Amino acid sequence: MIRAHTIRLNPTPEQANLFRQAAGTARFCYNWGLRAIKDALDQGMPVPTHRALRDAFKRIRTVEYPWTFQVGKSAIDGAFVNLGRAVKNFLDSRSGRRKGKKVGFPAFKSRKRGYGSFYVANDRFSVDGHTLKAQKIGTVNMTEPLRFVGKILGATIRYQAGWWWISIQVEVEHTPPTHTGPTIGVDLGITSLAVTSAGEVFENPKTPQACARHGQTAATVGEPQGEGQCEPPESRRQSWQRRISGSPASVKTGCTSSPPRWCGRHHWWALKTSMSPGC
Repeated sequence: MIRAHTIRLNPTPEQANLFRQAAGTARFCYNWGLRAIKDALDQGMPVPTHRALRDAFKRIRTVEYPWTFQVGKSAIDGAFVNLGRAVKNFLDSRSGRRKGKKVGFPAFKSRKRGYGSFYVANDRFSVDGHTLKAQKIGTVNMTEPLRFVGKILGATIRYQAGWWWISIQVEVEHTPPTHTGPTIGVDLGITSLAVTSAGEVFENPKTPQACARHGQTAATVGEPQGEGQCEPPESRRQSWQRRISGSPASVKTGCTSSPPRWCGRHHWWALKTSMSPGC
């Protein structure tokens, strides 16, 4: 059974620059292979495999792309593997061998969508507690240790939400759970939340919002309602109107012929009073 644990990294500025360089190289190799596939299709040739694309890129790598030697080997190999998987998913979806939603033809990756990600083989890094040791990168701090115990198959480092993350794939032994207790059946209903085969009934809970709409509290649910309990609670505006109308002294005017009223303008509240002819 393969499990993955995603951990946030705390690289130094120099290490973050190496991460961006490796992700950019992986994106370049992916686009280079996709362009070669499209050229082959335009010429009526069969689709080359990711191994053939990788070998063709390595033959011209030294002369045309010497800057790719600054990153690890697994970042380039992983880009061609991802491209081969994307093409295979498209062909299987088109032929009907792949079930589910139709998969489109692979598209070119753009740097405008972020730094991207790159693959690291299991023989290119090691994990020891909160420390990640990778070739050509050095020692990188991890926010937490690896959760799973087993054989490490590989890892993917990506940039997301302003942080660098590593997703480590680990092959662990799957132990099926053993049930030692008795078996019980649960029937979900509408009137009651659930009823077990042993006869235990779980009632539907009443939320505080539903109680507030009916003028009740969680402690008075189910009790007979008295007069005025079904009325909704007054708003803040109604509360202020009631306070000011009941306190004429708070209004700086000698007229008490009519209660003051509120009016709103540009989201500000202003107090106005209705003046009688004798004021």
